[in-house]
Amino acid sequence: MKAAVYRSKQLFEVTDIPKPEPGPGEVLIKVNQSAICGTDVHAFMYDIAPPGSVLGHEFAGVIAATGKGVTSWKEGDRVIGGGGEWPTGKEPPTI
Repeated sequence: MKAAVYRSKQLFEVTDIPKPEPGPGEVLIKVNQSAICGTDVHAFMYDIAPPGSVLGHEFAGVIAATGKGVTSWKEGDRVIGGGGEWPTGKEPPTI
């Protein structure tokens, strides 16, 4: 899958990263839209994000898969959300 990965001050790269699998209690979201907000601009301009962070942490999409035990969401549900910390592609965002 494609992601805008922060590399260093004023440098990010749109690259392929591994598609994650949802674990127990998790969902996988197919992102349809992602916003670049002030946090992302500050990271880009002032080198305040860890290298490897995925920019564009405010998003809208649909549930693509559910992990074991997920009962409140189903594939196809529309969601919006945002990460509460610098997303590296490994932390679960908030939806």
